[in-house]
Amino acid sequence: VWRTSNGGTTWARASLPRWHHERRHGEPGLNSHGTITFADVNRGWLSLDLKGNTLFGTSTLLTTCDGGRTWDWAPNGPDAHIGGMVAVGDTLWTVGQAHGVSELDANRDSFADFDSVSLPAPSQIAPNTLPTYSLPVFLDSRNGYEVVRYRSPNGATSAEVLYSTSNGGNSWKADGTLKSLQGSEDVNSAIAGSAWILPFDPQGGSA
Repeated sequence: VWRTSNGGTTWARASLPRWHHERRHGEPGLNSHGTITFADVNRGWLSLDLKGNTLFGTSTLLTTCDGGRTWDWAPNGPDAHIGGMVAVGDTLWTVGQAHGVSELDANRDSFADFDSVSLPAPSQIAPNTLPTYSLPVFLDSRNGYEVVRYRSPNGATSAEVLYSTSNGGNSWKADGTLKSLQGSEDVNSAIAGSAWILPFDPQGGSA
């Protein structure tokens, strides 16, 4: 891992601790795919994927408390392949895949446990839809938003729901729903203040 404290003028290298695995027992090694996030100038997290199928694989976590100078293996992590992370105050949020299913996890107790976050779909969303979670966006330590994509079982149609929280993610409520999406449409949205901004083409529409 390379780090800079002067805007990229100079860089310093930090070595990661050795990953212990037993090849003869079939334990996978690490690859170079992963993601990194920091809560502040000192506290950060780094995920690395275990070798294998990312759809059904898992990731391992490292932590730093000195701005990335030294790293240690986290004692625990989500039982999933981590696709993204964001740190908000003392909470680490991760999104990824667990056994082929999208998963949103939160850790609030120094890696003693990761809690899987399941947001119930609003009543106007068809039953048996499959959720795809995104990384939450927080305006501060308490107020944030989460966008969830719901696809029908046959993948023909989908909808997106905007959830909001005012207590740091301890509870969420549905604030907006975008329906009439093609199942294959990939809608990229953004949160600007309290506004949900996204382009889309409704079925049968021209813009």
